[in-house]
Amino acid sequence: MNRNTELNARLKDSVVRNPLYFSRSYGLFLVCFSDAVPSDIGSFSKFGSPCIWNDDYHPSDVAYEKYDSLQTYRYYAMWGAAVLYLLGLVVFVICSIFGMVGCWRRSTKIVLTTALLMLFSGYFSLFFNA
Repeated sequence: MNRNTELNARLKDSVVRNPLYFSRSYGLFLVCFSDAVPSDIGSFSKFGSPCIWNDDYHPSDVAYEKYDSLQTYRYYAMWGAAVLYLLGLVVFVICSIFGMVGCWRRSTKIVLTTALLMLFSGYFSLFFNA
């Protein structure tokens, strides 16, 4: 049954090192593993779980030159989602400051501006990152 021991040893080594064979979750910039971690992949502990950087955001020049139109679209869409998410957070911080000033001065215009900016903040943070 175990005729090709050399092939089995080689495949076992690739299974132990390949992240595709491990359960993982994708974050915005990180790929984190729940229980087991592939060996020799340069993982680090982030908030208690072992993670690696997502290489899709920074591909090598050789890999990027081989991208077709869909892969290029995915690359820019990933960066666009990250930028719009951060833009939503910045707008949220500005809204919080406007809200505090509006409540302190009891100004209807500032409170209305805060409400509209909060709406845009949620729009950028949630809908563009989905």
